[in-house]
Amino acid sequence: MVTDKLVPYWVRLRTKNKPGVAVDESEYFDLTSLPDPNGGFENYDTFLELLLNRLHTLRDQGYVDEDIEKSLTIRQLESSDTGEHSTVTVEGVFGYGKFGRSADHLNIEKLQDALPPSDARNPNARDQSTAEVRRLYFLFHIPQEKQSRGVLILHAWGQSGIKGMFYRALQQPLLEDYIESPSDEDNGISFSMNPIASKDLVQRLTEVNIHGFELVKRNTPTSAYGSSSSILGNVRDAKARFTIDTDLDISLDEERAKTLVSKIQDSDYPYAEIFPSEVDTKNIDSVKAHINADGSNKLDLEQDRVRMKRAINEDIEYDEETYRPKLHTIGEVAREFANEQLEEYDLEKLETDSLLE
Repeated sequence: MVTDKLVPYWVRLRTKNKPGVAVDESEYFDLTSLPDPNGGFENYDTFLELLLNRLHTLRDQGYVDEDIEKSLTIRQLESSDTGEHSTVTVEGVFGYGKFGRSADHLNIEKLQDALPPSDARNPNARDQSTAEVRRLYFLFHIPQEKQSRGVLILHAWGQSGIKGMFYRALQQPLLEDYIESPSDEDNGISFSMNPIASKDLVQRLTEVNIHGFELVKRNTPTSAYGSSSSILGNVRDAKARFTIDTDLDISLDEERAKTLVSKIQDSDYPYAEIFPSEVDTKNIDSVKAHINADGSNKLDLEQDRVRMKRAINEDIEYDEETYRPKLHTIGEVAREFANEQLEEYDLEKLETDSLLE
């Protein structure tokens, strides 16, 4: 099954610094008001107004990027705010499309009925100007207590995600409408949509069970590996990536987690001291821990902080005919996920009921 997942981002805005100048927290703009000496935006009083206008434009007109042959529209958009936009929550559904090349359609049911592929195929069913569109949910929230950062939760399905396309759709009008202040230190505007790195890796490892490890060795022919078994379970050949499954879930206390991370991240420490002797551990590029049974949720053990994402297949409901996620269920899970990010900054949590039906 292809994985539905949610990925959180912080949305922030500030004046660009000169090269080599460190960024101070106080330099980030309030997203709901732009005080002096900031120049602001032409036609808009705040970034929030520009954002809401752009979302309505995506809903009413859409956005096409010919260079990368992708399109972005909004199928559904709902928002709530409290008093003069002192805080705002927006939920919606993107339509993310790819076009540029004709494509055949293949009826899988006919193919499974033992018909030849030619009888199940509809040649050039989609022409080069027609986009195949994925429906992907999003949530954006500016907390009232800290309005210099907004939390954005984006839905991804398998390898289909819309962070890059959404960023491009926002960045162009943002740069065009920004008015530089008279200050000599104003070098333009910096708009960031960065993945949220959450808890320290050691802390995160103490909170999950490890179901297995994934070792990645690049530029290595498949024949270098052979199927074998170990005391931890089975070793499966998968080209440059192979997995060690554990027969039992592994839980680590803080001391054992620290030891594992320190050994993994020590380039001089041999992986052979950690993993079974029959596993070829030479020239391993990365090691990831599987923290759910199907291996769709992983922790990179070579990064000190964990990039947050959440697989949600088991947490949401699907339409029986289309197998698309039911919007109110994905909205509830997204709000819970956003609350986890807000909690780390002691910010007020969202209500869990989605604005979408």
